[in-house]
Amino acid sequence: MLDIDNFKSINDQFGHPTGDAVLKDFASRLKAELRETDLIARVGGEEFAIILINADMNTGKNVANKIRKSIEENTFGIDNQAIKITVSIGITLLDSKLNSYEEAYKYADRALYTAKMKGKNRVEMSG
Repeated sequence: MLDIDNFKSINDQFGHPTGDAVLKDFASRLKAELRETDLIARVGGEEFAIILINADMNTGKNVANKIRKSIEENTFGIDNQAIKITVSIGITLLDSKLNSYEEAYKYADRALYTAKMKGKNRVEMSG
C-alpha cells in the first residue's frame, strides 16, 4: 500500500486539476519502477496498491524504498509549477500464512498507517 503524503495540501495550494495531473504523472512513474508482471491499482484518492509477483519480503522492501527515494528526489512539473511530494508505504508478504488478498491488504494498510504515524516518507512492514 502506498499513499502520497499531505496530498490534500497540493489540491488546496494548486487546485484539483493540478492535483489530478500530479496523480497521473505519479502513476506513470510508479509503473516505470515496476516489472511488467507486477500489478498496480489506484485504491482511492491518493492511495495505491501494488502487488509484486513472485517477490519475497526483502525484494518488496527494496522496491518500496526505491520508489520512495525516486519520488522524493524528483520534481513534478505541472503547469509551470515545481511540485515536490513524498510517499509512505506499507508492505506485507502474501504467502501461505495469509488466507486472502483481503487479509494481506489489511496488514499492508496497517503498515502504511504505521509509516504515516512515524513521520511519513518511509517504508514499514507488517504481517
